[in-house]
Amino acid sequence: MTGQNITYFSGALEHLDDVKDLWERLNKHHESISSHFKDDFRSFRFLHRRAKLLKKHQDGKTRIEIAIDQDQPVGYIISSITEDRVGEIESIFVRDEYRGQAIGTQLMERALAWLESQNGEILKVKVAVGNEASYDFYAKFGFYPWVTTLKRKTQVDT
Repeated sequence: MTGQNITYFSGALEHLDDVKDLWERLNKHHESISSHFKDDFRSFRFLHRRAKLLKKHQDGKTRIEIAIDQDQPVGYIISSITEDRVGEIESIFVRDEYRGQAIGTQLMERALAWLESQNGEILKVKVAVGNEASYDFYAKFGFYPWVTTLKRKTQVDT
């Protein structure tokens, strides 16, 4: 059975490449549920996201937690904190076949503990439109919808 021997690994941005496959699965998920921006997700590549994260967090205040089963990453979370103590869950994903085993909960708890150890005062997570089903998961940790940002669509999906 999957998930019997999950171990967790913590690191910094040098471990971004270790979650490439999982990030790409998350991006595909967002593409499949997006009602207006499928093309954005379709064209979004890991190398672009990697470059954005590296640029955004040059100060080293980013942490990656990876859930591993039999030497294979099965879930991850990326969290970061700014100098003004705003913490963010940048990305979280658990492979479908490993859901329901509290791996996401364990990843969130580990990330939140780290953010709190960094004296995070404001903690937030962004949720892509279409992924509202994740609200209940985030509510377990005290996260609730706060503001909605609208993005102008520049191309019409065909």
